[in-house]
Amino acid sequence: MERLVIHVTGLCDGCEGLIEDTLVTLEGVYGVYMEGDRLVVEYDPSRANPAEIVRTVLDTGVEITLTHFTYRVMSKGDPRTIMRIVKEISETDRGIVAMEYEPYTQKIHALVVPTVGPDHVKSTLQSHGISVTLESEGKYPARKSYG
Repeated sequence: MERLVIHVTGLCDGCEGLIEDTLVTLEGVYGVYMEGDRLVVEYDPSRANPAEIVRTVLDTGVEITLTHFTYRVMSKGDPRTIMRIVKEISETDRGIVAMEYEPYTQKIHALVVPTVGPDHVKSTLQSHGISVTLESEGKYPARKSYG
């Protein structure tokens, strides 16, 4: 059993119950509770995906703080290929919540689960043939947009 701790920055009345009810329906999630402004999710890492847990929290409309990394792409590849690879990684990596590639600026932006550092993203990109250097990092509020 592992714990995923997510800092919640915008919690409406009744949202706590909604989050708990939604997360406990995910396979491998065994406990969900609040500790102050932190959402704690207890899960079995062999059955639950931490990135999917975070995406599910975002789906409820709650604002949470996530780490954001920006990388400059150093390799000269076809932009469509890089976009496809970045999309594939974003959909399958257990530590990356969302990732996108901006071909005009040659930058990749990644939102990650709280336990993931910049080296994980960099090595994952490099294992797919995309050479990058870390340009910036920070923690920012994130909320899923429905508009």
